[in-house]
Amino acid sequence: YLYSTEQECELLLDGTADPLSVVSSSDQQYAAIGLQDGLIYPYQFDAVDGIVALPQLQDLTEAISSMYLCGSILFVGTVGGVVAIFDLDMQSSNESCLGRHSMGSSPIRAVASTQDGDHYAVSTRFECRIYNRSKGSSSWHMARDEQTTEYAATCACWFEGGSLGMAVAIGGGSGGTSVLLRSVGGSVFISEDTGCEVLAMSSLNHRDMLVVSHGDCPRSYCSWDAGSEMKRSIVAYTIHIGDGCLTPTYKMRGHSSCPINLATKRDEIVTAASGDDDTIRYWTLPSPHTTVFASLQFDELR
Repeated sequence: YLYSTEQECELLLDGTADPLSVVSSSDQQYAAIGLQDGLIYPYQFDAVDGIVALPQLQDLTEAISSMYLCGSILFVGTVGGVVAIFDLDMQSSNESCLGRHSMGSSPIRAVASTQDGDHYAVSTRFECRIYNRSKGSSSWHMARDEQTTEYAATCACWFEGGSLGMAVAIGGGSGGTSVLLRSVGGSVFISEDTGCEVLAMSSLNHRDMLVVSHGDCPRSYCSWDAGSEMKRSIVAYTIHIGDGCLTPTYKMRGHSSCPINLATKRDEIVTAASGDDDTIRYWTLPSPHTTVFASLQFDELR
């Protein structure tokens, strides 16, 4: 299903391959669905015609494992370790591919870009890379190659502005419970083990906060001694660059199973999370002056 403000649309996709990844742009203009056979179905939200199907992208032959949309720029990762970049504004699928990068044969686990698309981070089980492009350029070049299992990501997001400047947060690590925060140049600000699985992340730039969706606790140890309190919850962490640590500030619980995804609407400071208990729940963060570790209530949409 795709939803816009005025329209709900059930999409019947051609073929028999399962949809593996669904993504929409933060400006709510584009969406894309990636299939197991490598096909990509892009869509555009039009004020008059509603949800409009764009030409299929047929450049890839491997299952789509991760996608990220920055305006009309679509970053796609495959199970074969390829990252392809498309511009959905180019109607012909033969001309829409802006470039490809290979990460070897390991599946792409996470890909995320800045709002202008000039920087993007991509990770497999074994390494994480950052690619940059110059203003006005249509090609990206690798800025740093972090070939280590320690910071292999399951998810990633970017910070732009605030006290962090331009930085990327990478979640997962070798144990699946770590958060790494580093600059575009590669300097590490924070590397912390949360003690719980990191399933998804999103940034609140103007608050210097990182919102993390947690799964299960693979072990009882937790660096800030919260233990199972974070299990299957969503936590908003305050980032302390000077101390090199994350402080849990708000906790959001209510899912009966692991919340596998989340999103934030930065200006309105609203967090949304979905879980495989078949519910979507919404939280509104209180005043940024609140410093007590607080549990928040939710509104539920089934």
